[in-house]
Amino acid sequence: MATGWFRAVPGENVDADAYNNDEAHWFYADKKGDVVKAQIKTINGHKYGFDLNGKMLRGLYKITFEDNGSAIASAEKIENEADIPESSEEGVYVYYFGDSPKEGAMKTGEVTLEIDGEKYQYRFRKSGSHKGAGADGIEENAIYVMGRKLKADKDSRCEAVTYKGEQYLVNTSGKIMKNAKNTRDADDMYYCTDKKGIIIYKGAEKYKK
Repeated sequence: MATGWFRAVPGENVDADAYNNDEAHWFYADKKGDVVKAQIKTINGHKYGFDLNGKMLRGLYKITFEDNGSAIASAEKIENEADIPESSEEGVYVYYFGDSPKEGAMKTGEVTLEIDGEKYQYRFRKSGSHKGAGADGIEENAIYVMGRKLKADKDSRCEAVTYKGEQYLVNTSGKIMKNAKNTRDADDMYYCTDKKGIIIYKGAEKYKK
């Protein structure tokens, strides 16, 4: 009876593309020899994700869970810019399974990821019931949406971003620009913000009381 990690080409009924391309994936069998499926499991001190067929997850994923909160209901890989969530989705979490310290190990904390040639900053929870899930909210004067930090384009100086129905002004590092007065972007638009960084004025001319 095989236990532990093993690498194999999935059967055609498990992953037709991998089967046809002769592409091997990692799987893990528990002490009883059963393949671990549809869960995030701690193995030798590291957490790993497994899809519904038992394939180890590797990369950035949108994951939903069953009502019990632990069994994975779906795991959709984020492979290009179009896959990146633009807003929070109820019951959907973003996780990253990287290559360090072990291949496929779940990451926490700050991570810079390259998607479609563009670099994105992500933050993943270090604790809590959904440890490893992308941060969602305002933390340390920055806005995170399912892990991704909202930032102005590098050529824009600053940019308006929408979060929970409000427009905030952020700079190229993602910092919320609070109490800004006539801050000008690369398109010569002027902005003023309140103490929370919410935009209260935007115009081609400087704001004058």
